[in-house]
This record gives sequence, structure tokens and C-alpha cells, in this order.
Amino acid sequence: MQYDAKTPKEYIELLDDDWRKEKLLIVRQFILENAPELEEGIQYKMLCYGSGPSKLFHLNAQKSYVSLYVGNIEKIENSKELLTDWIMEKDVYA
Repeated sequence: MQYDAKTPKEYIELLDDDWRKEKLLIVRQFILENAPELEEGIQYKMLCYGSGPSKLFHLNAQKSYVSLYVGNIEKIENSKELLTDWIMEKDVYA
């Protein structure tokens, strides 16, 4: 789904109060706590995180799922350990 928001606060306010918002807020809090140096903004009608014009990843609530778009997961230090609790099928992430 796309949300016509100009700020992260507005984006969150536009989300329906359902499981998607709950999960998105959990992932968002994880990002904010573990990468406080990243700026949160809006790009491509979803939440984005990075420094200046360079965005590392995007977070979005879709119709049936919450997505975290990462260009190259290998660029994130300790990515396998960080994602252990988030991966549904352990063999998906080789």
C-alpha cells in the first residue's frame, strides 16, 4: 500500500490500527534503537533510513505484510545474528 505522507509521524498516523501497524512499529523501534545515527524520512511513499541523500533501507506496511527493503543485507554488520528472530524459515537466509 502507498501512503501519501510527508513525514514519518504522518505516515504512522495514516496506518490502520491493526497487526501491520503493530509489527511496523516494532521494526521501526528496533531500527531507531540500534542505529540512532540514521535519519528517518519518507522516500517512495514509505519510511526510509539513511544519511543525507543516501538511504540504506525502507520500511513499509503492505496489504498483507510488513516489508523491510534492504539493498544488500551483507552490508549490515552481524546481519545473520540480527535477523535470527525475524526469519520464518531458517534456510531462506543462506
